Amino acid sequence: AYLDRAHPCQSNFMGPRDPNDETAEYEHYWYLGLKFDMERIKRDKRKGPNITAPIKDFKKRLEDWKRREEGMKIFVTSVKHKDLPAFVTNPEAFEETKDPAMHELIQ
Repeated sequence: AYLDRAHPCQSNFMGPRDPNDETAEYEHYWYLGLKFDMERIKRDKRKGPNITAPIKDFKKRLEDWKRREEGMKIFVTSVKHKDLPAFVTNPEAFEETKDPAMHELIQ
């Protein structure tokens, strides 16, 4: 109940890839922003929320995706806002990284 806001980034970002390297793997990134009510957490004298279980559950759903093919790797982790890559924080500079076909991830 300490979650104040969840904001999904409704874009898919393709990771930077060397166009001259045909063996380079494709990388796609999705982000979900979470804002916690830190005042309430402090007032209740609690530690910050532990989101390990939801992250593991989300990763399991991705691993069980019916259209997942052998060799697809999945990495799910938490990243602080200040550590987001530039292609997320400044998407106008990276318009070519968007791939609208990937929006159907978990269908």
